[in-house]
Amino acid sequence: MRLILLVSALSLTLLSSSTSAQGARPASGLLTIDALIDIKHPSNPVWSPDGRRVAFVWNRAGVENVWLVDLSGSKPAPPRALTRFDSGDASGLFWGADGGNVRFAREGHL
Repeated sequence: MRLILLVSALSLTLLSSSTSAQGARPASGLLTIDALIDIKHPSNPVWSPDGRRVAFVWNRAGVENVWLVDLSGSKPAPPRALTRFDSGDASGLFWGADGGNVRFAREGHL
């Protein structure tokens, strides 16, 4: 059930991001560099200890940010950004022991 919810939440998110990427396409329907850069790639999902939230890394044009999806309601809430980096990556994503925060490594810092 958790996997279905995660896949559903990420699919809805990808659909909405691909819709915004389509707005960057010229009238002829050709794919532009701007549309390619706007494609986001989710990865490294990590469940919260209580199983109600999923944190994941979203890569857009080589820049990684941490996002969160709350799955506690009857339908998944839209993902929300926990970070807004302009460059670099966020690796080794994990939840704190109490489930109150998400931790990750970036530029040699935790």
